[in-house]
Amino acid sequence: MKRSAEVASEGGATQSSPSHPLLLPPAEACHQLSEEGQSRVDADPELAPGHDCCAVCAGSRELLCSGCHSVWYCSAQHLTDDAPLHALVCPTLRCIHVAAAAADDEAQQQQVAGEAAAPSTRLDSTEASNAHVHRSGAEEAFQTPRGGQHGWSYVAPESFRSALYPVQPVQQAQQEGEGHEKEDELARKRARAAEPASGCEPAADSAAEEEAEAGPSAAVGVNALLGIAVQLAERTAVLTYAFTAAFALNASEAASAAVAAAAAAGRPLNLAVLGAAGDAELADPASWQVVADAAGNDVRILFVGPEVPDDLQGTEAQHGRVATRFVQSTYDELLAGCSGGGAELVPAAAPGPDVYLAFNPGLTCPDYDWNRTVGALTRAASAAHDDTSEGQQRRAQPCLVVATNTRMEALMESEVLLELGWRPEAPPECNPYTSLKPLQSGTLANDLYRKNAVWGCYTYGRGRRRQGRAAKVASALLRMVVAPIARLLKR
Repeated sequence: MKRSAEVASEGGATQSSPSHPLLLPPAEACHQLSEEGQSRVDADPELAPGHDCCAVCAGSRELLCSGCHSVWYCSAQHLTDDAPLHALVCPTLRCIHVAAAAADDEAQQQQVAGEAAAPSTRLDSTEASNAHVHRSGAEEAFQTPRGGQHGWSYVAPESFRSALYPVQPVQQAQQEGEGHEKEDELARKRARAAEPASGCEPAADSAAEEEAEAGPSAAVGVNALLGIAVQLAERTAVLTYAFTAAFALNASEAASAAVAAAAAAGRPLNLAVLGAAGDAELADPASWQVVADAAGNDVRILFVGPEVPDDLQGTEAQHGRVATRFVQSTYDELLAGCSGGGAELVPAAAPGPDVYLAFNPGLTCPDYDWNRTVGALTRAASAAHDDTSEGQQRRAQPCLVVATNTRMEALMESEVLLELGWRPEAPPECNPYTSLKPLQSGTLANDLYRKNAVWGCYTYGRGRRRQGRAAKVASALLRMVVAPIARLLKR
């Protein structure tokens, strides 16, 4: 991948960190079970520690954290034992709880008044509108990334930047010597907001209790920044897919080569989004115009996946310089001609995709079967490799961009792809266009994640990887380490 001082993750050293705790990067893997808890979960995989049982021992749930109202414990002792780790996520969980309560309260008021509009502060909303379109010049619109500067603080509308990014990127670049101080302040923010969770008894004078007494609507009214932070989180949750793709086309050497090759051949850039779903990659198809702006070329995007909405199946659409096609099928079925409408949408004479994109594919999850799709990608990439080596028309090798929610998932999926001959350009890196919407794991209550937080680019090398003895030992050790938590991460 291209190494640039300007390319960094949200909250990194080259762009200003958001000032609201809801938007701070969540600490990863903060949930630790006791030996007793691990034994109980192994015996009953349906248990969700912190949700339906104690977060530490997976026993009965008796006490709820008074700070975030989101994590259960069996006793004051286990609440205290877990306080150091829980303090890392309590501020964010508290924000999620308050915002959700405010949204529910507003929804009830609207229902009484006979209004049908959904509350704008709801964190679990999956609706999207053309308000997310990034077109430059439009009021309250996200801008196209320019140059080597990447991150939401560079492209977000001014209303968000002024409220949530008080230190602008240019100013921050002049404060490089204060990096350690910023990290300390970030830790202090988390610790201050997590103070209610550090005690064994509910704190009557805590900020959370005051907000509860005043009512959720009043709490949001007092803290106007929370409403703005929720709006930004919701919008980035929709835009993260298109902006991540646009970023990858510039940050990855293989993807950049594909962009250049398409331009040199005088043809559009061809992308394939694998596993596309209506509430994720297709929440706002018009937002993908940012990819054409980033590539400086016309773009054709094939959205393919079993969860493509029925109303989009077999249809086409044009958004500016981006032509989109939708196929409700797996990619291997599409190539085999087993999908209705697939033959017309992808003619045999059409060039294959230059770049494949997979967002949170779950390659290691037993609930998803990616074997045939990855096999189809491997065969297509191998054929392209052979065509180039035989002296036919020069064409950049297709590459695969994968975005995952956590670094652990990225490492696990990288191992799967390595075994199939797909080699990473570099170790998985933080994505500057990750969704800013924090999500609580439904399996481990102390675990938070954000969509598309980590990304990587892979290119195919002929044949499978041949492991030496040391590499085989390293792979075996990796599997031993991740196997116990792989099931929990993917549930």
